Amino acid sequence: MDDLESADYIILSFVNSGVNTFNGIFTKIPKASTKNLDKRIKSLIKRGYIKKSSKDGFLTRHLNPTISLTELGQENIDNMTSEIKDKLEKFGSDDFEVEF
Repeated sequence: MDDLESADYIILSFVNSGVNTFNGIFTKIPKASTKNLDKRIKSLIKRGYIKKSSKDGFLTRHLNPTISLTELGQENIDNMTSEIKDKLEKFGSDDFEVEF
């Protein structure tokens, strides 16, 4: 695994599940600082986990870009999901409480 933090995985999982704009992510995590989220998303772009769409117009590209996972981002999400499933199978799903 890379040096991703929990917040990075949360952002990647949102993008993986279809939340594909900056504003969409900001809406899903309302209590988080938009400045910090923006910084994290830009870091994920810079490190090659997500990419901006080249099809966006000028305003959209600068104000609310469309984003998607790269192969590296998808691979990391798949690995983390597999790791979590393995832990749940090892310890039993009854031992964990998950709230959404």
